[in-house]
Amino acid sequence: MPFNFKKGGYFKNLNSIYDDKSTYVVPVKHWASVEENAMIIEQYIKQHLSERSFHIVAHSKGGVDTFFWFQSSQFKSNVLSFVAMASPFKGTKLANFLLAPLRFFPGVSSVKKSLNCLSLHQIEKYTIGEELPQSACIISRIKSLKGIYPLLYISYLFLKIFEGDNDGVVSVNSSKKGKFLGEFYCDHPGLIGHFNSEKRETIFKSCAEKIKQYQQEIEKC
Repeated sequence: MPFNFKKGGYFKNLNSIYDDKSTYVVPVKHWASVEENAMIIEQYIKQHLSERSFHIVAHSKGGVDTFFWFQSSQFKSNVLSFVAMASPFKGTKLANFLLAPLRFFPGVSSVKKSLNCLSLHQIEKYTIGEELPQSACIISRIKSLKGIYPLLYISYLFLKIFEGDNDGVVSVNSSKKGKFLGEFYCDHPGLIGHFNSEKRETIFKSCAEKIKQYQQEIEKC
């Protein structure tokens, strides 16, 4: 199912970088567990890409979902490269902090399930194992509170105390895995151009260009 850029979506700004006919977006769920999303990834690839080689680009928890999926996938040999954008491979204390009050709200079980996977006491279950081919990472870091998404003010300051430099959701240290491709001064959603502004779109395009260049270098080898 080719991704339709005109309809928007999570990676809605990729149309300026990639040909939409050759780009696929796996419909993982924001608040699903890592195990559930790994099954969605496997089924999607089986249905659409089982006989093709492909590059993988993932943002945030999607990087953790992808790493865990790879450990038991039957399509390991299809993967050419893997680039994770601000993915919490060492977890995030923000998840632990949010889980505490959520235990009093039984109606948000899916949110708790997803956050639990990224908590400091659970993350190693999903991020230790065989590395994907040509793994690389891109890091986002808040340099100034000016221009960041307002809801991330508190989480940025919280993580700054406990984990150091961060993008309001994931620390710089937690994002590191594989080859370092670059760092951008923006908040977590800004790395993929969310919450429209000219500056955010420029950051995302620069980030996507780095990824595309990396993929092209791999294909030449």
